[in-house]
Amino acid sequence: MATAEPEMRAAQTQSLLHVIATLPRADREAVHLAAGAEAFETAASALPITWLPMGLHMRISDAVRDTIGSERAVLLWRDVMTGSFDRPILRTFISMMVNVFGSDPASFLRRAPHIYAQLTRNIGTIAFTPLADGEGRVTLRGFPSRAFRFICYVEGLHGCIDAFYPLCRTIGSTTVDAMNEATGDVIYHLRWERGASGR
Repeated sequence: MATAEPEMRAAQTQSLLHVIATLPRADREAVHLAAGAEAFETAASALPITWLPMGLHMRISDAVRDTIGSERAVLLWRDVMTGSFDRPILRTFISMMVNVFGSDPASFLRRAPHIYAQLTRNIGTIAFTPLADGEGRVTLRGFPSRAFRFICYVEGLHGCIDAFYPLCRTIGSTTVDAMNEATGDVIYHLRWERGASGR
């Protein structure tokens, strides 16, 4: 029986391309050189609603991390996810959540599996567990780490989680509590408090 191929929604990869375009010229050129023009052209020309091979998405993601390093990559992915919130594929969903649940991070993060399913396919599962007021845990299980660079995805998802804090008008922090590359599992610990300027 054939295994389903891991895929990323083209809209998410295109949000990544948009943020790469804002990097300093030397970084931008280094990422383009490392990933290759074909990867950029394929991602940019796809319809946002379609699925791209995860290998293509990770070729660009790995090139970003190799060029700008771990810390900047987390910040870059926060900006990528912030851009994705404004894309048609998520905009209506996010607007509905704000209208129904307000800007409580726990309410948003409980629906993280739905957001993840909109953007990824066969790239593991994600879950949120509230721990206390202003605290919770996000768990990713089953990332295909034998095929793709796990640490790059761990840092990228870290940045995507960080994008929820300003969306919810909070100040927050995310740390990695545990990760297992062999199984493709990672646990993030989240803390937040009111006080950040809202969108």
